[in-house]
Amino acid sequence: MKKWPMLKFEIFTSIKPICIFYTILYSIVCITFILSYLANGNLDHSYTNAVELSSMIFLGIFGALGFIEDFKMLIQNGYPRKYIFIANILLFAVTACIMSLIDTLIGAFLHSISSDYFTMFSGLYGTNYSLLISWIWLYLVYFTICTISYMFAIFSNILGKRVWMFVAISIGLLVILVLPILVRFFIPTKILRNIITFAQSSFGFTSTGINLWNPICLFIIISVIVGITSFLTIRKTELK
Repeated sequence: MKKWPMLKFEIFTSIKPICIFYTILYSIVCITFILSYLANGNLDHSYTNAVELSSMIFLGIFGALGFIEDFKMLIQNGYPRKYIFIANILLFAVTACIMSLIDTLIGAFLHSISSDYFTMFSGLYGTNYSLLISWIWLYLVYFTICTISYMFAIFSNILGKRVWMFVAISIGLLVILVLPILVRFFIPTKILRNIITFAQSSFGFTSTGINLWNPICLFIIISVIVGITSFLTIRKTELK
Protein backbone atom coordinates (compact mmCIF):
# COMPACT_ATOMS: atom_id res chain seq x y z
CA MET A 1 0.00 0.00 0.00
CA LYS A 2 1.72 3.15 -1.18
CA LYS A 3 0.58 6.68 -0.52
CA TRP A 4 1.76 8.07 -3.89
CA PRO A 5 -0.86 6.23 -6.01
CA MET A 6 -3.45 7.44 -3.50
CA LEU A 7 -2.22 11.02 -3.85
CA LYS A 8 -2.18 10.71 -7.64
CA PHE A 9 -5.75 9.41 -7.58
CA GLU A 10 -6.95 12.28 -5.38
CA ILE A 11 -5.22 14.93 -7.48
CA PHE A 12 -6.68 13.61 -10.74
CA THR A 13 -10.17 13.34 -9.26
CA SER A 14 -9.86 16.97 -8.08
CA ILE A 15 -8.90 18.41 -11.46
CA LYS A 16 -12.41 18.25 -12.94
CA PRO A 17 -14.25 20.16 -10.16
CA ILE A 18 -11.48 22.78 -10.05
CA CYS A 19 -11.71 23.30 -13.83
CA ILE A 20 -15.50 23.56 -13.64
CA PHE A 21 -15.24 26.05 -10.78
CA TYR A 22 -12.78 28.30 -12.62
CA THR A 23 -14.77 28.10 -15.84
CA ILE A 24 -17.89 29.33 -14.05
CA LEU A 25 -16.07 31.90 -11.90
CA TYR A 26 -14.12 33.65 -14.62
CA SER A 27 -16.97 33.42 -17.11
CA ILE A 28 -18.97 35.50 -14.65
CA VAL A 29 -16.03 37.88 -14.21
CA CYS A 30 -15.73 38.29 -17.99
CA ILE A 31 -19.45 39.01 -18.27
CA THR A 32 -19.26 41.70 -15.57
CA PHE A 33 -16.33 43.37 -17.33
CA ILE A 34 -18.13 43.27 -20.67
CA LEU A 35 -21.28 44.76 -19.15
CA SER A 36 -19.17 47.40 -17.40
CA TYR A 37 -17.54 48.33 -20.72
CA LEU A 38 -20.88 48.49 -22.52
CA ALA A 39 -22.33 50.70 -19.78
CA ASN A 40 -19.34 53.04 -19.27
CA GLY A 41 -17.36 52.77 -22.48
CA ASN A 42 -14.27 51.77 -20.52
CA LEU A 43 -13.08 49.46 -17.76
CA ASP A 44 -12.13 52.17 -15.28
CA HIS A 45 -14.95 51.21 -12.93
CA SER A 46 -14.72 47.57 -11.91
CA TYR A 47 -17.77 46.04 -10.28
CA THR A 48 -15.98 42.78 -9.52
CA ASN A 49 -13.25 42.73 -6.90
CA ALA A 50 -11.45 40.17 -4.77
CA VAL A 51 -12.73 37.13 -6.64
CA GLU A 52 -10.43 35.11 -4.37
CA LEU A 53 -13.31 35.07 -1.90
CA SER A 54 -15.09 32.65 -4.22
CA SER A 55 -12.00 30.44 -4.29
CA MET A 56 -11.92 30.47 -0.49
CA ILE A 57 -15.52 29.25 -0.33
CA PHE A 58 -14.70 26.54 -2.86
CA LEU A 59 -11.63 25.44 -0.88
CA GLY A 60 -13.65 25.35 2.34
CA ILE A 61 -16.00 22.86 0.70
CA PHE A 62 -13.09 21.08 -0.98
CA GLY A 63 -11.27 20.58 2.33
CA ALA A 64 -14.33 19.10 4.00
CA LEU A 65 -15.00 16.77 1.08
CA GLY A 66 -11.39 15.63 1.32
CA PHE A 67 -12.48 13.78 4.43
CA ILE A 68 -16.16 13.10 3.78
CA GLU A 69 -15.77 11.65 0.28
CA ASP A 70 -12.38 9.94 0.45
CA PHE A 71 -11.96 8.63 3.99
CA LYS A 72 -14.52 5.83 3.77
CA MET A 73 -13.36 4.66 0.36
CA LEU A 74 -9.67 4.66 1.31
CA ILE A 75 -10.24 2.90 4.64
CA GLN A 76 -12.28 0.21 2.89
CA ASN A 77 -9.40 -0.27 0.43
CA GLY A 78 -6.97 -0.95 3.26
CA TYR A 79 -5.08 2.34 3.47
CA PRO A 80 -3.92 3.25 6.99
CA ARG A 81 -5.09 6.53 8.51
CA LYS A 82 -1.58 7.97 8.51
CA TYR A 83 -1.30 7.59 4.73
CA ILE A 84 -4.77 9.03 4.23
CA PHE A 85 -3.88 12.09 6.29
CA ILE A 86 -0.54 12.64 4.53
CA ALA A 87 -2.15 12.25 1.11
CA ASN A 88 -4.86 14.78 1.97
CA ILE A 89 -2.37 17.33 3.31
CA LEU A 90 -0.26 16.98 0.17
CA LEU A 91 -3.42 17.30 -1.93
CA PHE A 92 -4.32 20.52 -0.11
CA ALA A 93 -0.79 21.84 -0.59
CA VAL A 94 -0.84 21.15 -4.34
CA THR A 95 -4.36 22.48 -4.82
CA ALA A 96 -3.71 25.64 -2.79
CA CYS A 97 -0.48 26.22 -4.73
CA ILE A 98 -2.13 25.92 -8.14
CA MET A 99 -5.26 27.92 -7.29
CA SER A 100 -3.35 30.71 -5.54
CA LEU A 101 -0.99 30.98 -8.53
CA ILE A 102 -3.92 31.18 -10.96
CA ASP A 103 -5.77 33.76 -8.87
CA THR A 104 -2.63 35.85 -8.32
CA LEU A 105 -1.78 35.99 -12.04
CA ILE A 106 -5.35 36.63 -13.18
CA GLY A 107 -5.77 39.23 -10.44
CA ALA A 108 -2.67 41.04 -11.71
CA PHE A 109 -4.02 40.87 -15.27
CA LEU A 110 -7.42 42.23 -14.26
CA HIS A 111 -5.74 45.09 -12.39
CA SER A 112 -3.66 45.88 -15.49
CA ILE A 113 -6.80 46.35 -17.62
CA SER A 114 -8.82 48.03 -14.87
CA SER A 115 -7.00 50.13 -12.31
CA ASP A 116 -10.10 50.02 -10.08
CA TYR A 117 -9.90 46.24 -9.72
CA PHE A 118 -8.15 45.02 -6.57
CA THR A 119 -7.35 41.60 -5.20
CA MET A 120 -7.86 40.72 -1.57
CA PHE A 121 -4.14 41.16 -0.93
CA SER A 122 -3.89 44.56 -2.62
CA GLY A 123 -7.12 45.66 -0.94
CA LEU A 124 -5.59 44.92 2.47
CA TYR A 125 -1.94 45.82 2.00
CA GLY A 126 -1.79 47.97 -1.12
CA THR A 127 -0.31 47.43 -4.56
CA ASN A 128 3.34 48.19 -3.76
CA TYR A 129 4.32 44.55 -3.36
CA SER A 130 5.64 41.91 -5.74
CA LEU A 131 3.49 39.13 -7.17
CA LEU A 132 5.69 36.64 -5.30
CA ILE A 133 4.78 37.90 -1.83
CA SER A 134 1.14 38.23 -2.90
CA TRP A 135 1.16 34.61 -4.08
CA ILE A 136 2.84 33.32 -0.90
CA TRP A 137 0.27 35.13 1.26
CA LEU A 138 -2.65 33.81 -0.78
CA TYR A 139 -1.21 30.29 -0.87
CA LEU A 140 -0.99 30.17 2.93
CA VAL A 141 -4.53 31.53 3.25
CA TYR A 142 -5.86 28.85 0.88
CA PHE A 143 -3.93 26.05 2.56
CA THR A 144 -5.09 27.16 6.02
CA ILE A 145 -8.72 27.19 4.89
CA CYS A 146 -8.37 23.63 3.53
CA THR A 147 -6.86 22.30 6.76
CA ILE A 148 -9.44 24.00 8.98
CA SER A 149 -12.41 22.72 6.96
CA TYR A 150 -10.81 19.25 6.94
CA MET A 151 -10.54 19.33 10.74
CA PHE A 152 -14.17 20.45 11.07
CA ALA A 153 -15.26 17.55 8.84
CA ILE A 154 -13.42 15.12 11.14
CA PHE A 155 -15.10 16.61 14.21
CA SER A 156 -18.46 16.41 12.45
CA ASN A 157 -17.92 12.71 11.80
CA ILE A 158 -16.97 12.05 15.43
CA LEU A 159 -19.80 14.02 16.99
CA GLY A 160 -22.43 13.17 14.39
CA LYS A 161 -24.04 15.67 12.06
CA ARG A 162 -26.84 16.64 14.45
CA VAL A 163 -24.56 17.18 17.44
CA TRP A 164 -22.02 19.03 15.32
CA MET A 165 -24.77 21.23 13.89
CA PHE A 166 -25.94 22.03 17.42
CA VAL A 167 -22.39 22.82 18.55
CA ALA A 168 -21.69 25.00 15.49
CA ILE A 169 -24.95 26.94 15.87
CA SER A 170 -24.36 27.37 19.60
CA ILE A 171 -20.88 28.74 19.04
CA GLY A 172 -22.18 31.07 16.36
CA LEU A 173 -24.91 32.40 18.62
CA LEU A 174 -22.44 32.87 21.46
CA VAL A 175 -20.18 34.90 19.20
CA ILE A 176 -23.04 36.97 17.80
CA LEU A 177 -25.03 37.52 21.01
CA VAL A 178 -22.74 37.02 23.99
CA LEU A 179 -19.39 38.33 22.75
CA PRO A 180 -20.64 41.90 22.06
CA ILE A 181 -22.05 42.05 25.61
CA LEU A 182 -18.74 40.84 27.08
CA VAL A 183 -16.84 43.39 25.01
CA ARG A 184 -19.21 46.22 25.91
CA PHE A 185 -19.65 45.66 29.63
CA PHE A 186 -17.15 43.17 31.08
CA ILE A 187 -13.79 43.39 29.28
CA PRO A 188 -11.71 46.36 30.48
CA THR A 189 -10.92 48.94 27.82
CA LYS A 190 -7.16 48.50 28.22
CA ILE A 191 -7.35 44.72 27.70
CA LEU A 192 -9.69 45.15 24.74
CA ARG A 193 -7.30 47.65 23.18
CA ASN A 194 -4.40 45.24 23.65
CA ILE A 195 -6.41 42.42 22.03
CA ILE A 196 -7.24 44.63 19.03
CA THR A 197 -3.62 45.75 18.72
CA PHE A 198 -2.40 42.15 18.87
CA ALA A 199 -4.94 41.06 16.24
CA GLN A 200 -3.96 43.90 13.93
CA SER A 201 -0.28 43.12 14.40
CA SER A 202 -0.89 39.42 13.67
CA PHE A 203 -2.31 40.37 10.29
CA GLY A 204 0.61 42.69 9.58
CA PHE A 205 -0.71 46.09 10.64
CA THR A 206 1.86 47.28 13.19
CA SER A 207 2.48 50.68 14.70
CA THR A 208 5.56 51.08 12.49
CA GLY A 209 3.84 50.06 9.27
CA ILE A 210 2.92 46.86 7.46
CA ASN A 211 4.94 43.74 8.30
CA LEU A 212 3.92 40.84 6.06
CA TRP A 213 6.00 38.34 8.00
CA ASN A 214 3.39 38.46 10.77
CA PRO A 215 0.44 37.07 8.76
CA ILE A 216 2.74 34.58 7.03
CA CYS A 217 3.88 33.23 10.41
CA LEU A 218 0.29 33.35 11.69
CA PHE A 219 -1.06 31.16 8.88
CA ILE A 220 1.83 28.71 9.23
CA ILE A 221 1.23 28.38 12.98
CA ILE A 222 -2.52 27.89 12.50
CA SER A 223 -1.94 25.26 9.79
CA VAL A 224 0.52 23.35 11.97
CA ILE A 225 -1.77 23.38 15.02
CA VAL A 226 -4.81 22.38 12.97
CA GLY A 227 -2.82 19.71 11.14
CA ILE A 228 -1.56 18.13 14.37
CA THR A 229 -5.07 18.22 15.84
CA SER A 230 -6.51 16.59 12.72
CA PHE A 231 -3.85 13.88 12.69
CA LEU A 232 -4.32 13.00 16.36
CA THR A 233 -8.09 12.95 15.87
CA ILE A 234 -8.21 10.96 12.65
CA ARG A 235 -6.13 8.18 14.20
CA LYS A 236 -9.11 7.30 16.40
CA THR A 237 -11.85 8.24 13.96
CA GLU A 238 -14.35 5.55 13.03
CA LEU A 239 -16.72 5.62 10.09
CA LYS A 240 -20.27 6.77 10.78
